[in-house]
Amino acid sequence: MISANQKYKQSGTTKSFKEWLIEEQSQGGLQVHNKNDLSSSNSVDNRKFYISNANRNILIVLGIIAIGYGYHRFKNKV
Repeated sequence: MISANQKYKQSGTTKSFKEWLIEEQSQGGLQVHNKNDLSSSNSVDNRKFYISNANRNILIVLGIIAIGYGYHRFKNKV
């Protein structure tokens, strides 16, 4: 059995591997292991979790306050 990568190299196409793979899968030349692979990249949200600089700064300040509060409680206990 020939892998998709080997078929791609033998085809001699100028398309990128991803474009070639989607085309071959849609024509039935290759098995589709994951139906989501054929969906357009716009319909799949590939963005990673993003925190803006303002939100990051707020989280840092809240963390410092929480550490300070914990230290204050610990210091007064002893």
